[in-house]
Amino acid sequence: NALKKFKEAMVGAVFRSTLLDSAISEVTDQFEKEGIPYTILKGYRIKEDYPIPELRTMGDVDFLIDKKYRTQMDKALTEIGYEKEGLEGSAWVYKQAGIMLEMHSKLASGNYWNDVDYEKYFSGYFSRLKKSDHSCEKLLSLEDHFIFLIFHFAKHLNSSGAGIRMVLDLAFYLKCHIEEINWQYVKEELKNISLLEFAENVLFLC
Repeated sequence: NALKKFKEAMVGAVFRSTLLDSAISEVTDQFEKEGIPYTILKGYRIKEDYPIPELRTMGDVDFLIDKKYRTQMDKALTEIGYEKEGLEGSAWVYKQAGIMLEMHSKLASGNYWNDVDYEKYFSGYFSRLKKSDHSCEKLLSLEDHFIFLIFHFAKHLNSSGAGIRMVLDLAFYLKCHIEEINWQYVKEELKNISLLEFAENVLFLC
């Protein structure tokens, strides 16, 4: 009976993942067509590091969009059927047929638990984005994405809490990329934003 439930959950996860992939492909094709630079963050990017990517479930897909493209992005998404939910703050939410997109113009916004200006620090990421195989898609470096994931984990632990999935994300990210990452750079950056000790504890947990 337990195995049956796991199998049903697996089939459901694979089905939802297929629908999500199709939806994100439509969104990114639309952005390419309209010339809107975009970066995909967190879960949807990390799922490819999982042994079975379809089983890395998620409630939404996070994009980073430069604020100057917001109006153009809004028009592009509404043209393919997405409805706007909230247009306040740095994250705009769009939904269609069970798919939820969060369009971020900032990686961090406001004040947090210590005296570090994380909003200012992460605003510098825009100038460091790398080119991808797609003309409009931009990528965070492995190092910068790792630093952001550590910050995002700390932010959740300090507010609403965090589940095991955030730990698994980091563990699989490390398993795939540990030899490629410039750890000296990561260590210096984490120290500068007061997250080195936290990161070391997370790495031990992973």
